[in-house]
This record gives sequence, C-alpha cells and structure tokens, in this order.
Amino acid sequence: MKATLITRIDNDVKDRAVQMAKQIGIPLSLVVTASLKKFVADGQITLSVIPKATPYLDRLAKRAMVDYKKGVNFSPPLKTAEDVDHYFATL
Repeated sequence: MKATLITRIDNDVKDRAVQMAKQIGIPLSLVVTASLKKFVADGQITLSVIPKATPYLDRLAKRAMVDYKKGVNFSPPLKTAEDVDHYFATL
C-alpha cells in the first residue's frame, strides 16, 4: 500500500532537487522515499554540506602544484626518523 505525503518546501529547493534527481534518472519521489527509509532504519538523520575549499586554499594548492612540477620546495620521501634527521641536517 502506498501513502501520499504532503509537505511544504521552498520552491527553489524543490526545483533544484527535481533537477538533481533528473540528472541521475530518478523521480524526486524515489529520493524522498529512500531518505525516509534510511531515517527509519537508522533512527537518525545526517545533515552535511559538501566541503569546498576557500579561495586562499585554492591558491596555496595551485602554488604547491607548480612547485611540485618544478621539483622545488618538497622533501624527498622520509620513511624513518634517521631519514628525517639526515634531511634536516643537510638543509
């Protein structure tokens, strides 16, 4: 037996959710059903935001990649404490 669930959500949220569901080829009702089943099975709800790097971190990462490609500002592989000691002694 199926039930009808009526709820109020922002139009923007609904529209974006419908588009995302379409992108993966499923109806929004399947997204809602799967979310409710997981909530019932787990007894909890997990809310998260996909982390996004700050512009500052993006700049640092790009700079590090340039240095890496040039072979500068990177240490060699250091596997033991002796490797670390020897590397720092030669700086």
